[in-house]
Amino acid sequence: MTPNARALMNAAPTNEQGKSSGLLATGRVLGQSLSVALAGAIFAGLGGAEAGQALSEARTNHSVVESAISAMQLWFLTGFHTALLVCAGIAAAGIFAALIRGSETESAVRALATTRPKQIPIPKCDL
Repeated sequence: MTPNARALMNAAPTNEQGKSSGLLATGRVLGQSLSVALAGAIFAGLGGAEAGQALSEARTNHSVVESAISAMQLWFLTGFHTALLVCAGIAAAGIFAALIRGSETESAVRALATTRPKQIPIPKCDL
């Protein structure tokens, strides 16, 4: 389990561990979906998808000049490279956020200090 996931699960009350786990999984899937969409949008926006389609057509049409193929390959790689750099920047921001979060033991102690145990009434028994 990652340190951030462990901190989230440790901070949740015992009776809400299932909800916390579901929220964590939903956040993870949402983040993955948005990152793929962002990378695809950057790649397509810089013409990488169009260049890929042109390269695919150039394989069947042998009348395309070599210099045009080289230009399309460069165009494709520029879009792909930029998309990966943006994703790496977002990952670096996530790593930075995890590092400045603080020690896990400090979070656990703070969480325990702010929660109070429930008072369980003791039934009286008349004999």
